[in-house]
Amino acid sequence: MPPYARLTDLIVLGQTDPVDPAAFVAEQFVEHIVLSADTFGPPGRHVLIAWDGSREATRAVHDALPFLAYAAKVSLLTVDSPTDQPPRDRIPGADIALRVARHGVKIDVRELSVESDTPVGDALLSQADELGCDMIVMGTHGRRGFRRLVLGSVAGRVLRSASCPVLLIPASANGATADQTAPALAEKELT
Repeated sequence: MPPYARLTDLIVLGQTDPVDPAAFVAEQFVEHIVLSADTFGPPGRHVLIAWDGSREATRAVHDALPFLAYAAKVSLLTVDSPTDQPPRDRIPGADIALRVARHGVKIDVRELSVESDTPVGDALLSQADELGCDMIVMGTHGRRGFRRLVLGSVAGRVLRSASCPVLLIPASANGATADQTAPALAEKELT
């Protein structure tokens, strides 16, 4: 399945059952494809966007616009841990929320402050449950190996524990977006 999955635009799978021994095998492929999940109702009535201001998060919002257009409500959430930095002049996420709103999407921006020892993935999942969201949209930095072990993976935590579908838009291997890599691949195939 992984070779075919890499050639598609979208894969929709569910989440595995943690008490099912056969699920162990499926969980071994999480980094290559997506997790499989229980059955859900139609997703997207209330969508939560996990926003950190990164290129990957921006791409996730852009790629999710077709889903967001059909949502009754969209909440953009930034998670802020306490720091010694001075207060900001701007609301985090306001610029991307304005861009989404220009597409006719009703969106609200929320900022959640958490303690520094609270995992961001847990904070996102808690807010998704509290708000009644039936879909989460997020980008991933695509960390692997030692960097992932040391820095952790918010996306991995959300994928493994979400009670709703997650639209996860991965970073490409070289840091470029899919739109930037496609022309290069096409040129290689033509020569």
